Amino acid sequence: MLDSKENKLLLFAILFSLFFSLIPWDYLYSNTFVDRITYYSLISYYENRINYIDYEDFFAYIKEEWLWSYITLIWSDVLNINVYLLFASITFLSVLSTLLLLIYFNKLYFSVFLFNPLYINFVYSQLRLALAISLIFFAFNFFLRKKKYFFIFFFLFSSIFIHTTSVIFIFLIFPIYFLNDKYKIYYALLYPIFIALLTGYYREVFLGYIGDRRVDYSDMTGSLYVLIIYYFFFLLSFLYLSKFKENNLYLICFSSLSLVTFSYILGSYPSRFLAASYVFCMLFITFFSKTSYRILFVLYFFYSCIGFILWIM
Repeated sequence: MLDSKENKLLLFAILFSLFFSLIPWDYLYSNTFVDRITYYSLISYYENRINYIDYEDFFAYIKEEWLWSYITLIWSDVLNINVYLLFASITFLSVLSTLLLLIYFNKLYFSVFLFNPLYINFVYSQLRLALAISLIFFAFNFFLRKKKYFFIFFFLFSSIFIHTTSVIFIFLIFPIYFLNDKYKIYYALLYPIFIALLTGYYREVFLGYIGDRRVDYSDMTGSLYVLIIYYFFFLLSFLYLSKFKENNLYLICFSSLSLVTFSYILGSYPSRFLAASYVFCMLFITFFSKTSYRILFVLYFFYSCIGFILWIM
C-alpha cells in the first residue's frame, strides 16, 4: 500500500502528466512537429501496414514493429477514436513514466526541466519511440521497487514490438544491475561506443544487413548549441567515474551521456538518444556535493529557460 506522501506524489505526477499532455504545443512552437504530422497522415490517410506486411517469422514482427501497427489499427479503424487522443495518451504515459522515476529517486522537483524543447518534441512528436521508452521506464519503475515481475517482462517485451530501438535502451539500463561490480564500469564505458558505432559509422551496413527500412533515413545529428551542455556533463561524469563506479544510477547516467557524445562524434542520432534517456542525463548532476550541485542546477535551469524561450520564439 502507498502511504499518504506517496499518494500525494503519485497524484501530482498524474495531474502534471495530464496537464503536460493537454498543452497545445503546436501553437507555442514556431515551427512544425514533423514526426507528429507524419504519424497523423500515416494513421489517418494510408492503409495500415499490418494489412500488407508479410510477417513470415518472429523476427519480422520485431523488425516491422508490429505492435505499433496493431495499436493504431485498433484505435483508428476498429474503435474509430480521434487520432489526437491517441497522441495525447502517449504523451501522458511518457511524462508519467519519467515522473515516477523522479519520485523514486526523490527528485520530483526536476519536473521543471521537462519543459525542455528536446523533451517536448520527443513526447509530443516522436510518438512511437516515446511510447516504447515509456514502457521501458514503467518496467524500470517496477524493477526498482522489486514488484510485479510479470509487468516488467511484459512492458519490456512489448516495447521491442513498438520500436526496435528499445533494445538499445533496455541494454543501457538493466545489465548494470546484474553485472559483477568490477565489470560494470567496463560495460558502461564500452556499450555506448559500440552502439554509436553501430548506429553511426556502420549504420547503413548494419540496417541494410537486417533489412531495416530506416537504412535510407537521413542523419539526425542535432545542433551543437542544443547538445553542448550534455557534452560538458559527459566530461564531468568521466572525471568522477572512478568515485561512483559501483553506483548503478551513476553508471546509467554516464552511459547515457556517453551515448549522446559518441553518437555526435560518429554521426549517429545524438538528439534522439538524448531525448529518450533525458531523465538520466539530467539526474547526473545530483551526484555532486551541495555547492557544486546547486551551481549545476542553477546553470542547467537557466540553460533550459533560454532554450525554451528561443524555441517558442
